[in-house]
Amino acid sequence: MRSLYYLMVGAISMFGVASASAEPITIDPNNFAVGTNISFASPGVALFRVTNQYDSLLGIPSLAVAPVFSASYSDGAGLGSYHDPRDVSGCVAQILQTAANSINYCHDASGTDALLLVFDAAADFVEWEAGWNIDAPEAIAFDAAFHQIGRVIGYGAPLPTQGTVFSRQSMMSISGSDMKYVFIGADAGQASVNRLQYNAVPEPSTLILSGIGFVGALYRFRRRR
Repeated sequence: MRSLYYLMVGAISMFGVASASAEPITIDPNNFAVGTNISFASPGVALFRVTNQYDSLLGIPSLAVAPVFSASYSDGAGLGSYHDPRDVSGCVAQILQTAANSINYCHDASGTDALLLVFDAAADFVEWEAGWNIDAPEAIAFDAAFHQIGRVIGYGAPLPTQGTVFSRQSMMSISGSDMKYVFIGADAGQASVNRLQYNAVPEPSTLILSGIGFVGALYRFRRRR
């Protein structure tokens, strides 16, 4: 009977971890006072505002990284407004790869910014409320080696307009395996980001240990029958 007990515990542990990891985690600025630093407010992810900079004296590109503060939820921009994730992520990639044209690229895109999500392990799905006037919302995802694994641009599913800052509101999403970095903003102009959800991929070691416990318990149970 004890072996059967271990078998059941192992099964519950293994499938409990898997099911828990499938539950989306929500970051809702409405749950925080305006001006609260929410960069590290949610498990498994950090939020930053990344802005392209260019030092004209030194002639080198750089990036300004700042925390994210909760804004007014009612204006449809509770997590802030952002410009161009394509330019920002492109500049990041070229700096990391020390490409010869990184200076020109970052100089041309100087002043653009994006919301950057950095996941502890990885994510396979991110969804957010976006607002804009003319330019469509956009997101670009990269793996841990900074290889682009996904990009979405468009208008998404319409939502009721909140406030008067942005005339259009919609629900956007991006998915892909092993998303480590996700940049969110607008195609060219500016887009707001409101409440977002994400699925955190469970650590492989956690599932492996749970699986080993389950298989071990199953083996003991079968031998004693």
